[in-house]
Amino acid sequence: MAKQTPEIRYINYGIGFTVEDNGQKWIELNKHLKKYPDLHTSVLNHELKHYYNGTNRFDFMIELKDMFKSKDHFKLLAFQLKHPKSFACLLPFMYKKTEGFAWNSYMCAVWTAILLIAIMGGILIWTKELLQV
Repeated sequence: MAKQTPEIRYINYGIGFTVEDNGQKWIELNKHLKKYPDLHTSVLNHELKHYYNGTNRFDFMIELKDMFKSKDHFKLLAFQLKHPKSFACLLPFMYKKTEGFAWNSYMCAVWTAILLIAIMGGILIWTKELLQV
């Protein structure tokens, strides 16, 4: 059976998302990626992995594997600096007019880890100061 070609919708925020809603599935890409063909291809290939593997625990594994494989990190950062609305991809939660409330499990995990590290660091500094008194 041949793989279904996904519908691609261009949006003006974020970088790329695979969306599944009410039995429909599509890929959203930032419209400004069209100006950067190499980056567009890289982001699209990443989103295709999500599209064909479904939204499940493998989503997290795709993010982890691609985080260390991608050669386009500096290009992506330059893109984000030129197009600040693309930083929306770093939000763990977002509200979209078309789909409503959505959450990104990977970014939720990242922000949870950052918060826990900050809390633990604060506790260590606080206890160290208490012990010196």
